[in-house]
Amino acid sequence: MQNSSTYQIKSYAAAHTCGPTFEQKQMSSTWLAKNYESEIRMNPSWPLASFQKKIINDWHCNVGLSMVGRAKRLALKNIRGDHVQQYAKLWNYVNEVKKAMPDSTIDVVVEAQEIGLDGPRFKRIYVCLGPVRKGFKIGCRPIIGLDGCHLKGPYGGQLLTAVGCDSNDGMYPISWAIVEAENTDSWNWFLNLLSVDVGIVNSASWTFISDRQKVYCMTPPFNIIHAYLTCHNYVYL
Repeated sequence: MQNSSTYQIKSYAAAHTCGPTFEQKQMSSTWLAKNYESEIRMNPSWPLASFQKKIINDWHCNVGLSMVGRAKRLALKNIRGDHVQQYAKLWNYVNEVKKAMPDSTIDVVVEAQEIGLDGPRFKRIYVCLGPVRKGFKIGCRPIIGLDGCHLKGPYGGQLLTAVGCDSNDGMYPISWAIVEAENTDSWNWFLNLLSVDVGIVNSASWTFISDRQKVYCMTPPFNIIHAYLTCHNYVYL
């Protein structure tokens, strides 16, 4: 219609002679990530082949596995957050935790960068929330399990954890840390902070579940007899 954004259809040919096309150039990984974000949120391990089949059934068009993979990565990034942005908010996280739970222990370690680069570089962080520590001291048995695992992502590193055992025989997280590597130095640092938090004075009344280099790191902060450490180490090796 003249001088208007509205148009009028005056005739319509209902019989079509052209064949259907299954190629859709307007479909992109960004569009797919936006439309399937809720389903990926409920099933983050959704296989790409199954995701691809779902898209084809929904929209009756071809889509490659590479585009499906990009769409899933974008959706997971929107759901979980970006590593770069999250690490940039580290000090904000520390301040918010301290504001909400002042009795929490958070130790952030940074190191100087090379000349010409701005600001310090993140190295380690240890976190033990105050209410969690209090709950462990009041309601849990003196049993602590120690372990570490690799972190995936652009920065890598290791996650160190200390887990207790509650009255229902369930796991009770006590503290955790992100470190540059799982070695004697990082475990010594982690265990010294842990011993202060849970108040370990006489380690004879405590039980530690651990393996490999962690047993050697437990000697200084927990004052454990070396003979037992050696025996424990041989059992696990």
